[in-house]
Amino acid sequence: MSQRMADTINRRRSHEKSNRLEGDTGCLVSQVQCNPSKTVHIIKFDWLSSAISAELAKIVLEEQLGICVEVVTMRNVTQALDEMSRYGDQTYYAILEFWRQTRKSLYDKYVEQLKTVVDAGELGFYGKAGWFVFSFMIKEYPGIDVYREYRTDRAVRYLAANSSATLGRFLGPARTWLSYDEQIINNLKLRLEIEYANETDTEESIVSRIEKAFLAQKPSLFYLWTPHFLSSTIDFEEVYLPGNTDSCWTERNQQLGLIDCDYPADILRKLVSQSVLKDDDLSQFFKKFSFSSELQITDIMNDIAYNGTSPFDASCNWIKNNTIIMKKWLPDKMSTGSAALIGTIVGSVTILLFVFGLIFVVCLVIFIMYRRKLRKQALRYAPKTLPITVVFTDIQNSTLLWSTCPDKMKNVLEIHNLVMRVNIDKYHGYECKTQGDSFMVAFESPLMALGFCLNVQRDLLLANWPLEMLEYEDMREVKWEEKLIYRGPRVRMGVHTGSDCEIHMDKTTKRFDYIGNAINKASKIESISVGGRVYCSEEFIEALKHTVLTQIITVKKETTDTILKKLAENDIQFFNVEEEEDQEVYWIMEFSFDRTLYIQQFELKLGVDKEVAEKIQLGEDIKRFICDPDSFSQEQKSKLVYDFVTIVNHDNIRDNVPPWSSIPVPNLFSVAYNYISRGWSSLDEEIHLPEH
Repeated sequence: MSQRMADTINRRRSHEKSNRLEGDTGCLVSQVQCNPSKTVHIIKFDWLSSAISAELAKIVLEEQLGICVEVVTMRNVTQALDEMSRYGDQTYYAILEFWRQTRKSLYDKYVEQLKTVVDAGELGFYGKAGWFVFSFMIKEYPGIDVYREYRTDRAVRYLAANSSATLGRFLGPARTWLSYDEQIINNLKLRLEIEYANETDTEESIVSRIEKAFLAQKPSLFYLWTPHFLSSTIDFEEVYLPGNTDSCWTERNQQLGLIDCDYPADILRKLVSQSVLKDDDLSQFFKKFSFSSELQITDIMNDIAYNGTSPFDASCNWIKNNTIIMKKWLPDKMSTGSAALIGTIVGSVTILLFVFGLIFVVCLVIFIMYRRKLRKQALRYAPKTLPITVVFTDIQNSTLLWSTCPDKMKNVLEIHNLVMRVNIDKYHGYECKTQGDSFMVAFESPLMALGFCLNVQRDLLLANWPLEMLEYEDMREVKWEEKLIYRGPRVRMGVHTGSDCEIHMDKTTKRFDYIGNAINKASKIESISVGGRVYCSEEFIEALKHTVLTQIITVKKETTDTILKKLAENDIQFFNVEEEEDQEVYWIMEFSFDRTLYIQQFELKLGVDKEVAEKIQLGEDIKRFICDPDSFSQEQKSKLVYDFVTIVNHDNIRDNVPPWSSIPVPNLFSVAYNYISRGWSSLDEEIHLPEH
């Protein structure tokens, strides 16, 4: 161990009197008893989720494995990795939250090149840093969530700290934190200045400024990351920055100040020192330590942030309520130790055979009850009464992708399945079965099924897909009007609600299965769906209406509020796309999702005629002109006036007016402007028609 690390530990021991030591009251035991000669040093950083992971691991290691833990706070990730690299062959070190993509150069150096630090696997949820704005700002100022807008005078005035400011304010992290906001601002030529957070208690400083601005309803652009407890109380949206790519996010660009893209999305990972691999108990524990959903760590963060609970008490409460998950972290031999001890005693002390036989029976009963509890926990969201809502999903053209690049598709499938299962847990679904890249998921509530489908499409768009796979047509990145429409595999979805099925409990697997016409209909709808879209049946829409009207909602209120709000505001609508064997099929349109407008204009062949597409495009052009009029040439402005008059007055004049391409009027905008401002009585002299 380095002298710096030793000094850090000594300072913490002398100043933090609340730190738990050997012999103190524990969470799962009355007194903490651990072996100080075998101490693990868990390195945490100055943000809350890192501290929570360290606290959870400390409780389990000390109270279940008898291994002492020192939790050490470090502000610099590079110094932490250097410490592990230099002294990790003799000292046990662990970092339980490492952002691999954000710090890719450090990972390559210490894990892949020097091999002095070991990757212990995924932590179980995504992390994503980025720029954010409050949701109310987008309603006040459409386009404020797109980076290009920060070049305009209007945005500067809207985001300025005060009336005399000449640049918009950006609430950034501390200068000591790894961030590339200054490079992004300079390279994208954005008129912003960074207001840095405090270098001590940085997260508290960031949160305080955001909460203060939100309470005052002051428009603010700020740095944050997800998952974060602020998302439980404040509505905010991520700002669209140029997409992250490996060619942008290089060590060379970072060093030369050339970063001009968004932060990457990370599947957070755990890192340990080489010495940990030599200890079987520690190696197994750190490999198994993980979450199945970001909601689990968010619950602990909310308990600390909003209930005033200490990190230890909040972590302890969570462990007591999630003992099944905690026991999965323990080494394999922990589950057989007691049985081996009992067997030895029974074999050695035959006189007590009857007593131990009775103990065995009692233990067997307890074991059976425990197994039933585990099974019940696994089946808690399985629909047990009719009707049920069934969702089928499938990756479009996956067979071609697998045959073309099987190795990379394994990584794609891993990310795809993680996104699916995180959302299944979030929206209380039941994973009936998987086959290849297809999922069958059952829901008690059609409202939760709707939320699951829409959120999966958004999460898939933001996932960190292998760049080699993005070269293929069915995974290619598609942008429209500076907005990301497609990126990664196109997953098609089909949803149906019905009672025309049977519910079976498989005697072998002890899992529920659903068989019948309702299941076949859902599968049929998925088969005619298109990658990136969600199709549904008329029965699903009726069940959704019934659920909303009768308020049959038995899930967490905060989970359903967003979907209910979108339905109430008509942000979610249903469009009849076709009839399949007397079955009406509808496309679920979410208008706050940019992909919907794109599909309407460029992909949908049924029900959206040329006139509707022209009106949608006209609306987009007018929005762009209002936000940035200088970007339009004189002829483009004239065409905008021409389109507005002809499209809005379609029924009256459209048939008598030739298209713009056959008779362009380049000075129409200035003529119209002069007519309105000066009141000219005749326009014939001003309009310059081309000679034909």
